[in-house]
Amino acid sequence: MTAPRLSVDDLTVRLAGRHIITHLDWTVRSGEFVALIGPNGVGKTTLLRSILGLIPRAGGNITVDGEHASRVRGVLGYVPQKHHFAWDFPLTVEDAVMSGRTRSMGWLRRPRVADWRRVNQAIERADLGRLRRRPIGELSGGQRQRVLLARVLANEPKVLLLDEPFTGVDVPTQDMLVELYRQLAADGLGIVMSTHDVLGALDGCSRICGLRGRIALDVDPADVGPEYLNAWLRGREDSVPRQAAETTKARPE
Repeated sequence: MTAPRLSVDDLTVRLAGRHIITHLDWTVRSGEFVALIGPNGVGKTTLLRSILGLIPRAGGNITVDGEHASRVRGVLGYVPQKHHFAWDFPLTVEDAVMSGRTRSMGWLRRPRVADWRRVNQAIERADLGRLRRRPIGELSGGQRQRVLLARVLANEPKVLLLDEPFTGVDVPTQDMLVELYRQLAADGLGIVMSTHDVLGALDGCSRICGLRGRIALDVDPADVGPEYLNAWLRGREDSVPRQAAETTKARPE
């Protein structure tokens, strides 16, 4: 078995004097596409943001490939649920993706050949090649989501954290993005996606983890049915079989 790409060790997070996450241990390996589920308000976004160091931790360590995450620039890529990007600003898709490399380049430095190479690779990976010169204000919701992803990919992260990436995105675009995430995982990224879409998690992800202050559920999608996961979200998992005998996992049209 490969070594963990992302390791979360004994993580504790307190907000407003209340424990949100307590002594959480978790690993994500290269090639995994992990769905993170949990009831509303349980702290899924808090967990992702604490891994990134955006929320103070009361305890615990975060490492990527054995290195402390804070010491390795760009190893963690994050696409937040609500991204306050200036879509009415006069930028092309290419410019917007390049803006994601500002931290790596420095605020006052001009892009170098290596920067443009990474931006072009990210644009192609996100299937935006035909749109690279298009103003971002003309993009659809799904195209904007791909721009946000390309901005992150331009920094060549090892771990990708996605917070409810399908909010406001139509089903065909969701399917396209899921396939892209699966390809990225196959190329070696470790991907974590917080989601409320149980059927989508069963259909697209390689692993499902459930959060209740800690990782309280960790299963292979092939081993559970949607009824069980929905019951788990309500705290009533003992009331239904773990895997229904005749269960369809396809999302409705």
